[in-house]
Amino acid sequence: GVYRLSCGSCPARYIGQTGRSLKSRISEHRTHFNQLLSGKRKIEDKETSAMALHCFASGHHFSNIHNELIHVCEKGGKLNKLEELETLKELKRSGANLFNNLDATYTTPFIRRFLQIDNLDL
Repeated sequence: GVYRLSCGSCPARYIGQTGRSLKSRISEHRTHFNQLLSGKRKIEDKETSAMALHCFASGHHFSNIHNELIHVCEKGGKLNKLEELETLKELKRSGANLFNNLDATYTTPFIRRFLQIDNLDL
C-alpha cells in the first residue's frame, strides 16, 4: 500500500509504498534510525530511510513518528502511480517539509502540469 509518515516533533512528512505489511515497513525505517544512532549505518548510505535520516539529523526520536496507510494496493503499476500521486499531493501541501527524493519520484509531464508541481516556490 501507500503510506504517510509524519514527524511528531515538526512538520516533516514522507510518502512511501510497500508490498508487505505496514508494520514491517515501519520496522525497517525504525531499524535504519537505530543503526544511524549506533554507527552501524552511515548517513551517505543511499538505501537509508529519508525519515530515519531526518530524525537522526534533527535530534527527533523515531518513536514520535506517526504512520497512516493511505491506499491498500498490491505491488505493481497501480501502486507506483498511487505513490506518485500522493507524493505530489503532499508536496503541494507540505512543500519543503516533504522528505521524499523527488528525483526518484517518476512523474509524467501531464501530472506535473495538472498539479502545477513545476510552479511551486520551494
